[in-house]
Amino acid sequence: QNTSDRFNFDTRISFVEPLWNNKNMLEAVVSFSTNKQQSDKDQYQAADTTSFGRQNPSDYTEYVDEYSNSFNNRFYRETAELNYNYADERMRVTMGLKAEPSQTYSQTLYKDGSVRDVKNEVFNFAPTARFQYNFRTKEFLRIDYRGMTRQPSINQMQPVKNNDNLMYETVGNPTLNPAFQSNVR
Repeated sequence: QNTSDRFNFDTRISFVEPLWNNKNMLEAVVSFSTNKQQSDKDQYQAADTTSFGRQNPSDYTEYVDEYSNSFNNRFYRETAELNYNYADERMRVTMGLKAEPSQTYSQTLYKDGSVRDVKNEVFNFAPTARFQYNFRTKEFLRIDYRGMTRQPSINQMQPVKNNDNLMYETVGNPTLNPAFQSNVR
């Protein structure tokens, strides 16, 4: 039995100021996002293992501590970004740099009552770039690059064996660092 809940919140504030003319702008951006996840895994096995392959769901009554726990995770990401923007009738260019600290707080509650708290803090820098050239109305070429810190999934972090595939059992790692993802489009 596996139950999970998730809550996300994102906010972004941008301030744009013209430099020496209206084609050249300086943009300052701050943003905040949070993600809270909770997952309970309760594993049961059949009390009678002699009738392999013929158990009914009601036969699974023996609780298995090794495959069960409750996992809570909070992820916070703050972003401070400074961009230079140039725009005219044919072309738009954006170049900038972003600082992205993130914090992950995880708590595992085991069924024997023990608790494990894990704190993980990471600081990333990422460039931002965009180029767009307009050939005609509705015809343009655009190239984007963005780097971003990504939170691991709850399945990757929850420290409980996943025995869905007996040939490939996995255990989550609550100390897993957030990934840094580069997107080129």
